[in-house]
Amino acid sequence: MAHSTGHAATRTVGTLVVVIAFVVLLTGGQPPARHTTPSTAAIAAKLAIGVAPVLYGAHRHRRPPRPHGPPRWASGWTTPPRSWQPVRPG
Repeated sequence: MAHSTGHAATRTVGTLVVVIAFVVLLTGGQPPARHTTPSTAAIAAKLAIGVAPVLYGAHRHRRPPRPHGPPRWASGWTTPPRSWQPVRPG
């Protein structure tokens, strides 16, 4: 089943909210001083958090999920018995 555009937009906004909350918790709401080890680590973390969903989305776009087969409980019920199959005249 294909996802609707609204679902994708909701997921994107949700991911953005999670990333912003994580960054605010990580930095305490205050930017670290420039050119210090914590500021470099924070920039690297922000970059990784921002790039990871993009790469995952590109991966899923190139390789969508495989279609599902019939449920296991229905495996014996999907084909009729041989006695029900039509006989070719011959």
